[in-house]
Formats: sequence, C-alpha cells, structure tokens
Amino acid sequence: MSKPSTVTLRVPRELKQRLEEAAQQQGVSLNQFALYILAGEVTRLEISQAQAWAALDQQHASKATDDSLLTQARAMLRREPVQTSLPDWDAVEG
Repeated sequence: MSKPSTVTLRVPRELKQRLEEAAQQQGVSLNQFALYILAGEVTRLEISQAQAWAALDQQHASKATDDSLLTQARAMLRREPVQTSLPDWDAVEG
C-alpha cells in the first residue's frame, strides 16, 4: 500500500454528524468510514464512466459496420450487369 497522504475536507456540520454516527454504528473510526465511502463512490464513478465509453465504442463499431455494409451495397448497385440482353431461348414470345 502506498504512503498515506492527508486531505482536509470542509463539510457541513450536519454531514459530519451523520458520518460520525454511521461510523460509530459500523464500529469504525470516522477516517475508516470516510475512506470506505469515498473509495466506493469513486469506484462506482469509474465503472459508470467505463460503461459509458464501452457503449460509445459499441455505437461507433455498429455505425462503422452499417457504413461498411452500405458502401458495399452501393458498390454492387453501381456495377454494370454482366449481361445486358436476354438470350433468345429466354425471350418472351409475343
């Protein structure tokens, strides 16, 4: 574990009291409880951000696939037909 560093936070009195009460109920120090809460919230934010990036990547990948298919379809439609007239045996008699 890395060397601890000190952070001073200014919080409203009511929040400090709530944190102290919650820490006491958990049987841990205010410092331990605050670290637990902060680490959990940062982890949730990181996961949420990673999921958002993954969804964005998926959208881009899907769009790239759609664009690729559209490009291929347009290329096929631009190709000249191999045979421009029907053979005599396939002509409709009229």
